[in-house]
Amino acid sequence: MAEQDLPQTHLPQPPEPAGTSATSAGHSRRSSGRYNPDISSGLAGEEFEAEERGKEAAASDAPRRTRGLKLNLFEDHVTTAPQGTKRVKSIRVARPFIVGSQAWALDESNKPEGTPADHSKGWKVYVKGIENGPDITTWLKKVQFKLHHTYANNTRTVESPPFEIHETGWGGFQVEIRLFFVPEANEKPQWRTHLLQLEPYGTDAEIQAQKEKNLVVSEICEMVDFNEPVEPFYAKLTSEAQWAYMDKGKAKGKNRQGQAWVPKEERTAQLPERSTPTNPFSKETEAAMLDMLRKATDKVHVMIEEEKQAAAERAKGIKSLQDSGDWPQPSRKR
Repeated sequence: MAEQDLPQTHLPQPPEPAGTSATSAGHSRRSSGRYNPDISSGLAGEEFEAEERGKEAAASDAPRRTRGLKLNLFEDHVTTAPQGTKRVKSIRVARPFIVGSQAWALDESNKPEGTPADHSKGWKVYVKGIENGPDITTWLKKVQFKLHHTYANNTRTVESPPFEIHETGWGGFQVEIRLFFVPEANEKPQWRTHLLQLEPYGTDAEIQAQKEKNLVVSEICEMVDFNEPVEPFYAKLTSEAQWAYMDKGKAKGKNRQGQAWVPKEERTAQLPERSTPTNPFSKETEAAMLDMLRKATDKVHVMIEEEKQAAAERAKGIKSLQDSGDWPQPSRKR
């Protein structure tokens, strides 16, 4: 490294002669930090040459000291990695949750004040945990709902449970839902979508039941996976604290969410084995849906084979007509 390439602050500076200012004519400096040899330094002959040799030796040693100074300066300003970013290897934690909506017809008895005249339905959309499952706030910090652009303030954020919003309207649409995780998760937000169902649907019996109750419920059980979670977050996901809400109100047989109290040994973060009238999502339901899909797939395969056979029969008939000479020849256009 050439001497002129070194920062001024890293080069040795000769001492100031007593009683003389650093800006005086006898001690003016070049930009390199060395004395100007064209101006008398107060030293002559061998003393001046000795001083110059000392400067050159110091300059040759400057790169080593410069590197040391740079390293020290870097170490003074280095920032350590945030605490709790070490991940638990080969571990995946899954949490089921429900995204859903409820809708009901409006009339004079239940129409909120100020509702637009063309709004015939009241509705709410929500994100919640499964019945008797771990507290959803163990991993969920807040939820952002993005509604149709015709709604005022159509992007709304709910920062504490219940994670839901209420509105009125006349037609359904796709609601975009953004899930924000707790700080310990050290994970980016995730998106989900939900179709706002305002009209009764399903079988004739189901449609009739929804009309009688004046309530249309549309829910889906979603799953969020945390692959190799960071250590503090993994500790939360496996802590008994996520079941604390279950023990509140235990003496009355129900927890604070109005659900039946469940003993510790029966608590699970997975889907329950069987469905209940208030919770249709279970391993039993999952198995039934998989069986339905397998049967539907088998039926499609049968229909494909039947169509292949029919196509082969048609091809055979066409070839027979062609061989007999009864097959009409295409006419040429003039």
